[in-house]
Amino acid sequence: MGDIAAVLVALFSMAAVGMLMFYVLTVIAEWRIFNKMGEPGWISLIPLVRDYILYQRTWRTKWFWIWLVCMAFGAWRIFGGDDGGSLRVAAGAGAALLHACEQYRLSKSFGYGLLFTIGLIFLNPVFLLILGLGDSAYLGNPGEEF
Repeated sequence: MGDIAAVLVALFSMAAVGMLMFYVLTVIAEWRIFNKMGEPGWISLIPLVRDYILYQRTWRTKWFWIWLVCMAFGAWRIFGGDDGGSLRVAAGAGAALLHACEQYRLSKSFGYGLLFTIGLIFLNPVFLLILGLGDSAYLGNPGEEF
């Protein structure tokens, strides 16, 4: 039994170190993305501020506030609210849709298109590394497409 426990501890430790390295690379990538957008990199370390600035630099801040309200309703049950049922589901779907749109806007603001957006949605840390550590340049807010 001791050998199994040692193997499990070793596997857990390797997974923890791998996740920590992955997190550090993501932080570095986001820091560099913010630098490319002309913002201080440390802003990427503060979650809601980071999201607000991303919406500001790639879209409009009114969509950030709508996304935030959707996230709040989606988390309503977690914090002890009544079962919102379909309202909670709709809010969660709305938040997911707004997040996907924001990722599209981020992709467009660096000169990429829909396929890169799909990468940002499903393999976010990898594509953030491409944006942050690659030679991608921030082109500015892509305009009011929607």
